[in-house]
Amino acid sequence: MELPTSWRDDTIVVSRSQIAFSGITSRALYAIIFLFVASAIALPLKAAPKNDLEIGLVAQRVVQEGMAEKLVDQSDIEPGQVIQYTAAYRNRSERTLAHLAPTLPIPHGTEFIPESAHPLPAEASIDGKTFEPYPIRRSRKLSNGLEVLVDVPASSYRALRWTAGDLTPSSTFTTSARVRIVANND
Repeated sequence: MELPTSWRDDTIVVSRSQIAFSGITSRALYAIIFLFVASAIALPLKAAPKNDLEIGLVAQRVVQEGMAEKLVDQSDIEPGQVIQYTAAYRNRSERTLAHLAPTLPIPHGTEFIPESAHPLPAEASIDGKTFEPYPIRRSRKLSNGLEVLVDVPASSYRALRWTAGDLTPSSTFTTSARVRIVANND
C-alpha cells in the first residue's frame, strides 16, 4: 500500500515517511493524521489567522543496531515493530498562539508504549474522546476489602494530549511517542 509522503493545506504542512501498516487501511491512516492535525490546531486557529501554526508529523520505524537505536523510513511495517511519531508545532506568526494542546490519536492496530512519550503527556484517553490525567488510574478492590489505585494498561490508550500552553513567535513545541504494531484480529 502506498501512502503520500506529504500533505499540504493552506493552514498546515504535515510530512511523514511512506509507511504501509499491516492490517491498517490507508483510509484509517488518513483519518488518524487528520484527527491529529485537527485536534492540535483547533484552539489556536480560532484566535489566529491562517498559516500561523505549522505542524510537521513524521512516522518512522525504530530499529535496534547493536546498543543504539536508529529511526528509519520504511514502506512495510510488520506486527511487533515499533513506530515513533514525532510532531513539531512552530509558530510562524509575530504573536503568541495561546492554549496549544496537541493530541495524538493511537491508531487502531497499535499499542502505546509506556514511558516513550516526550515530554510526558498531561492527559490520556481510553476512548479517544474523554481525557484524564496521565497515567490513567482506576480504583480496584482487593480480596481483603482494601481499595488501591492501579494503572490502566497502556495498551488501552487511544490518544495522548500535551499541554503546550502559549507558543511564542518563531518558537517550536515538539512531541514524540512510540507505538507497537499489533496483529489485526478483525
